[in-house]
Amino acid sequence: MRRVAPILMPAGDVPAFQDGIAEVDGFLRSTARVGSPAQRSFRAGLFQKFAPIQRTLSEAVQEITEDAGIDQLAHARAKGLLKIENADPGVAMDLLVLCILSAKLTQSGDRNEDSHMDRIVETFVDKLSKHLSSGRESPIRR
Repeated sequence: MRRVAPILMPAGDVPAFQDGIAEVDGFLRSTARVGSPAQRSFRAGLFQKFAPIQRTLSEAVQEITEDAGIDQLAHARAKGLLKIENADPGVAMDLLVLCILSAKLTQSGDRNEDSHMDRIVETFVDKLSKHLSSGRESPIRR
């Protein structure tokens, strides 16, 4: 939520959101192991309170996914028509945040000029070049 919500929410709401997240995060970390029964109960209540924002974020990501056509790739992958190889040098959360940011910028007509995306494209082109020069089957199946 800390990394994705600021991309999806109005800019004026971000500072208060980040302050609140830092406060809640500190509390959750302090009660995770040795909290009293009352603290653990309060902690469970906080997670329950976060459920609506988690749903909101999930719905926003789903909308971006559908608008970008990523859901069509997921369907093709599930049917075995498409194999997606890892082309990202970072961790999964970094890629998720980058994709959400790029999709959000694209919705507003902007473009993400992040060098991380350049590395992904370079990795893709390198893998595609190696595949095509190997003489194996075409990367597109009929």
